[in-house]
Amino acid sequence: MRARRHRPAAARPALEPALPPRASRRAGGDERPYWRADEHTYVLPAGAVEYRVVIPDDMDLSPLLRVDARVGDGPWCVLIAEAGPTWGRVDADPLPPLETAERVKCTDLRHALRGETVALEYFERAGARELRRRLEISALGAALAARHTTDGGGTTDGYAGYDLGRPGAPPARPIRFPGLPDSAWLLREGPFVGAYFDRARCRAHACLPGETRYRPNAARAVPPQDDLFYLAVSDDPLDCLPALREPPSATLAQLRDRLCLDYYSEAPYLADARLFEELAGYGLRDLVLVYRNWE
Repeated sequence: MRARRHRPAAARPALEPALPPRASRRAGGDERPYWRADEHTYVLPAGAVEYRVVIPDDMDLSPLLRVDARVGDGPWCVLIAEAGPTWGRVDADPLPPLETAERVKCTDLRHALRGETVALEYFERAGARELRRRLEISALGAALAARHTTDGGGTTDGYAGYDLGRPGAPPARPIRFPGLPDSAWLLREGPFVGAYFDRARCRAHACLPGETRYRPNAARAVPPQDDLFYLAVSDDPLDCLPALREPPSATLAQLRDRLCLDYYSEAPYLADARLFEELAGYGLRDLVLVYRNWE
């Protein structure tokens, strides 16, 4: 069947972001999202960034989500191209989106602008079962917020979660930050990308980096899903990570010229002690040392 510009079902109550990226605090501009029929895309202006949601070809309906972006007048780059639902059986690991697309056929896709939101409604079939899920995508400052929901599943198998895949095409390089479960990603074209789930708002049983997972309940039924994730692109990698919910301490300026060494080691204690003596010999005397040794 054909992808149709058709008003999807009525919206559900809004899901307020809890851990949005820092880019969400940047000005998003006044331009509204719009439909480009010649490119089969929805364009969402977000200040200095533009995003576009690519609608699958009418003759080849795909359950996968593709979102592109560009910063300023730069080239369009692919943020995500293989994001989609995962499929799971009881007591088995879920299938990734590409393998799910071979098992679950998309029979219809309805899409429309609903206010400031791009609404997608997928009608899918797994064997004799009819399935339905929804995506609602809107600009949030200079970032995107997307909500993915499904109806309840069966008692043997069903949607197991949602996987954002590895950002970029070709895949981007992860940039990891200590203490954070999610990475920023560096595209080969230049800008950085953030693609992660809001762990405080997802109803999943497990929220892994770039993926949610749901387990069957006591009746072996797969519960309905309701997840919130973010996409952000920027020349600053910190814009792609969750914004601090509290302002920095007023005494932060006093720490600007001081050093903190967070040192993890699996070496014997005597070897670490010699290393710390060497640091003192190098003149590092005003140093906060956090020392962790795996016993």
